[in-house]
Amino acid sequence: MGLVEKYNLNEDLNCVMVGKMKYNEFKYKCKNRIRNRIICSWFQEKVKFVRLTVFNQIVLRYEPVIWWKQASYTPIHYCQFMVRILCGMVNVAVYTDHNKDRANRKCMYCDTVEDVKHVIMYCSRTKVYRDQMWLMAQCVLSEMSWQKLNTYSDIRKFNVLLGFTDVGIAQSELYILRDCFCRYIYQMFQHQMTAPN
Repeated sequence: MGLVEKYNLNEDLNCVMVGKMKYNEFKYKCKNRIRNRIICSWFQEKVKFVRLTVFNQIVLRYEPVIWWKQASYTPIHYCQFMVRILCGMVNVAVYTDHNKDRANRKCMYCDTVEDVKHVIMYCSRTKVYRDQMWLMAQCVLSEMSWQKLNTYSDIRKFNVLLGFTDVGIAQSELYILRDCFCRYIYQMFQHQMTAPN
């Protein structure tokens, strides 16, 4: 009875008991109400977590993360790594240097705040991989899609790199593009975490 009260199902339960509603219909309503309440609660709670900042920018709807779908085309460890990035579970100074203010959590190579966006889009240490990634993207995209991607701001490109889906590029091209992106981004982070020569 606690669930019935918690999810405001009293009236529906009474309808089932007097025969005005079928049990399957009641079950469907219960499932949807509980699901919707949990989704609302999740969307309210996830904003509180600093590590989910990137996730909040990329995942706008409650559905499987695009990297789950991408895993049928790309080796799973690359897709898992992309989800780790979205959830703030990678070793960048902004997440790991807790003894310093955010502004002082610097990249060892660039003297600027080291966050995920910095490593992927701007860091001098990962430039070789970034250049190769954009060159590969130009090769796999149609000319029209490449021109469209090239007009995007750095923030929008960053969102596309991490799986933002509303980009105006054909799905068939996006799967190939994401495969390319996640492999290079994985290499960027591996390279970033190794000691400089």
